[in-house]
Amino acid sequence: MATGLLAHINELSEQDCAITGAAADWAATAPLDALKTLPLVDAAVSTRIGSRDEPVVLEWEWDRPIDLTYAGLYRTNLWKTGRIRLEAFKTSARTSLAFTTQHASGIDRLVLPGLYDPKTLRFGGENTVLGQLGAREFLRYPTNIHVTMPLCSAQVLRWTVYGPAYRVTGSRYSTTEQAYRIGFGWAGDSLAFDRHVGASAEGYRRGGKVTELAGGGVAVEPGRGRRTATLDRTVNEAGDRDRLFDLVNFLDADRPAVWLPDTDSAFDCYRYGGLFQVIEDFSQKYLNDLHSAATINLGEVTT
Repeated sequence: MATGLLAHINELSEQDCAITGAAADWAATAPLDALKTLPLVDAAVSTRIGSRDEPVVLEWEWDRPIDLTYAGLYRTNLWKTGRIRLEAFKTSARTSLAFTTQHASGIDRLVLPGLYDPKTLRFGGENTVLGQLGAREFLRYPTNIHVTMPLCSAQVLRWTVYGPAYRVTGSRYSTTEQAYRIGFGWAGDSLAFDRHVGASAEGYRRGGKVTELAGGGVAVEPGRGRRTATLDRTVNEAGDRDRLFDLVNFLDADRPAVWLPDTDSAFDCYRYGGLFQVIEDFSQKYLNDLHSAATINLGEVTT
């Protein structure tokens, strides 16, 4: 199966980190420090939409460099044709890059990169040219930005954002929103995680409550569903066994984790990956002195 990513320590929340942006670009009533904590509804809000020549910029700076293999923005309202750039600087001097998403040609990454799979596209559809999800499919999932990179050390992360934002009202949407919203941020190291076939799965747990009425009718109390993921490992070597046990002990029931099913597929990460929590007890079954089997059950963070 594809190589996934599992991250449990968010250096944005766990260490002192200064989050800054141009004062005129961010609403004072929605502090940037909201990116450090849940709930997702407590978002940082910009005062304008960025353009290529005048983008909206956000910087995260730590007292000392951190190990970095993943960074993300969660519950945003960036439209799929918007552009983002992440630059990781080695020191606070901001003169040496450890990593950037910008192509050598100067082109920035789309909010949702193309799927590059002709079988998913309908000729003449709105997503034919860019190879993206259609609008309805795009809006079914939270708009999260995932950036993975080889292990590097960085003290400053700079996010550059420009392009349209959207607003959903009932069953309709508009891409003329005049402010960006970002609910949560993440930066730190992660585990490369290969799921094993058999018990590994993705799912959806419905949120509504159905009550059967006399006479055969039903009443439905609406609720918010959430995605689930089952990460099964048939055989863990000793090192993986210890790292997984450390992970679930750190998370317990209150801390979030990042799960991406395939770091080579932006499509799979958008649809199946995101911000999760451990929702069931964890145990490891010993196969011998050096190997064990384990399953982690995750439920999506929706609030």
